[in-house]
Amino acid sequence: MKNIKMAKYISLIPGLLFLFCISGCKKTEYNLLDPESAGKWYSYNAENSSLPGNSVYGITKDGTNNLWVTCYGNGVAEYQNGVWKSYNLSNSNILSNYTTAIETTSSGDVLIGTGNGLSYMTSAGAWYYYRDASVSYMNINTIKIASTGAIWIGTEGQGYYYFGGSGFEHYMSGINVNAIAEDGNGNILLGTDNGLYKYSGTQLSTSSVPYLTISDGLPSNEITSLLVDSKARLWMGFYYGKTVSCLEGSQLHQISLMDGADSTIVWDIKEDKKGDIWFATSRNGLIRYDGVVSHSYKTYNYPGEIPENNFASICEDKDGNMWFGTFNSGIIKYTLPLE
Repeated sequence: MKNIKMAKYISLIPGLLFLFCISGCKKTEYNLLDPESAGKWYSYNAENSSLPGNSVYGITKDGTNNLWVTCYGNGVAEYQNGVWKSYNLSNSNILSNYTTAIETTSSGDVLIGTGNGLSYMTSAGAWYYYRDASVSYMNINTIKIASTGAIWIGTEGQGYYYFGGSGFEHYMSGINVNAIAEDGNGNILLGTDNGLYKYSGTQLSTSSVPYLTISDGLPSNEITSLLVDSKARLWMGFYYGKTVSCLEGSQLHQISLMDGADSTIVWDIKEDKKGDIWFATSRNGLIRYDGVVSHSYKTYNYPGEIPENNFASICEDKDGNMWFGTFNSGIIKYTLPLE
């Protein structure tokens, strides 16, 4: 969805984001491995490093804390011991350089979503792929490896694919599945253009009845991002929305994003080690919600450190560094402050 709808978000009008506290959150302190870097921003792009491209739609880490990123139009890259290593059509068996999503397994395998199907690189370096021959295109928006080891793949216009160990199964053709999450009970949550769907970890369904929609209190049916946080709250971001939603138990909260009439897109949501919630948005930079107030990170208040206000992806490594993928300026690394 990020690449298909990129042209739409360009028309958004910049605005000031802010969040209202929906519940008290107790802050938890933790020690950084590198306190001297706390609160500092570092940029990695195709001009100042060997990062192969500047459009970073997906970021994840593997079990050894190596960073993996998708560089749309330029394949994927691995960041290990300060060095970027690229995988593309010229040096690997990846299906396409137009990479959109990425996940890693506990054994070190890498799953790469592309505009032409799924590429799979094992920890030993062997390549495999899956593309549904029955559809005209298989543009992957998101990948989720469930706690059971099952693979869930959300696509643009082709619904989702499920792999439980004996081949891929296809469901909900004709629907955009933009985000996938798993809650603490093993339920799989699908964020679509038609609302939120919820399935048990083993129950697959072609049901056309979503779990939550506008009629249940959502501000929009177009869900672009999902997060189940450490407090078991489900966060939902939307396309062209003014709010995000937070489902806490049976209570659905609406949190205002915009001061005024402007709208934005929340492309990704992540929780850091301190329990703060980060939002990657279009046009409006990064927002961090600490449980009390919100904090805005944009080019105007961090000149020279934040190169643009269009963010697509977020990841935290085990050392307390936050990594943010942008649409046009590569990656920004931020080490959380000590307090």
